[in-house]
Amino acid sequence: MHAASSTNGQLQVLIPLSPILVAWRHPDLGSLKLNVDGSSLYGENLGVGGLIKGSSGCLILSFSNSYGIPSNMVAKLSAFRDGINIFLTHGIHKAMVESDFSFVWKLVD
Repeated sequence: MHAASSTNGQLQVLIPLSPILVAWRHPDLGSLKLNVDGSSLYGENLGVGGLIKGSSGCLILSFSNSYGIPSNMVAKLSAFRDGINIFLTHGIHKAMVESDFSFVWKLVD
């Protein structure tokens, strides 16, 4: 259950009424893990970013970019693309990818 509030009549913030447990899962030994996300507010200034971590959980690389893309869906896809491009550029072929957007997996599956 969530409580809703409004800051300026346009932006609605959902506040969880009970804690939500979140845990990061390590990739397999010898693998890397990419976590990505992206967002666009009111169709302006899209931001994307991600983290690449090793199997011990240590940070290997982080990235962020800003684009003028008009939707959250495109923002999330851009974050995914940017992260995969980093893997390909560095010759990384054994990796896990994690995100909070299931529609990407439906597109690439």
